Amino acid sequence: MDTHQTTQGNDDKNHGRDPRPPNPRTVTITVDGKKFEIDQHAMTGAQIKRLAGIDPTYKLFLEQRGDDLPIPDDKRIEMKDGQAFYSVPPATLG
Repeated sequence: MDTHQTTQGNDDKNHGRDPRPPNPRTVTITVDGKKFEIDQHAMTGAQIKRLAGIDPTYKLFLEQRGDDLPIPDDKRIEMKDGQAFYSVPPATLG
């Protein structure tokens, strides 16, 4: 019967297993308009700057409702899918 062949064909695809890798927890963040896919659960401001190639003297901010949140170099924050960060050069007076 054709029913047996159809069932067998479905079993051969992935043998009922999830085809994703064992640790699929990756999130996509945006830094200065560039997307980055990361697999870290938390990062510091300095790590985010390094990832995006941002000058270490720049200030980093997390976009959020209301006032954006400044992210100091030593502050560790939880990474969530869809977060958007931006950098601002240090103020120059003169």
